[in-house]
Amino acid sequence: MVLVWNARRGTAYPLGADYEKLLHTYGINYAKVTHKRLDDHVLRAFLGDDFQSETFKNSQSFDFEGLKGRLLSSSCSPKTGQPGHKPMLVELRGIFDAQQIDGRVNFLYETKLCYGRKDSGVQQDMQHIRI
Repeated sequence: MVLVWNARRGTAYPLGADYEKLLHTYGINYAKVTHKRLDDHVLRAFLGDDFQSETFKNSQSFDFEGLKGRLLSSSCSPKTGQPGHKPMLVELRGIFDAQQIDGRVNFLYETKLCYGRKDSGVQQDMQHIRI
């Protein structure tokens, strides 16, 4: 089995730090849904004791509409009409304007690749794995 996902590099750079603060301020249950809770213990339970992992640097460039779409596609973002939606977008605009170069910002990621082989005789109840 193979798992692959992009993890934001968080507060390691100014845009990441501002975006992370935005999610903590306006995100609904952000602390519960963040990928940062996916640790070796959880991966071992799912992929087996001898799982392997690799990490690769990655980035994505956004104009404002792309950045806004990325934010609004997050499950923790308040939807139109919910408390915090409008001020979140106002703050996002300020973050973008302060950090854009030629109308674009770059999101920095680490692409995580984890793989392992689960013993076919072992049944794992996925409801017990909390990420």
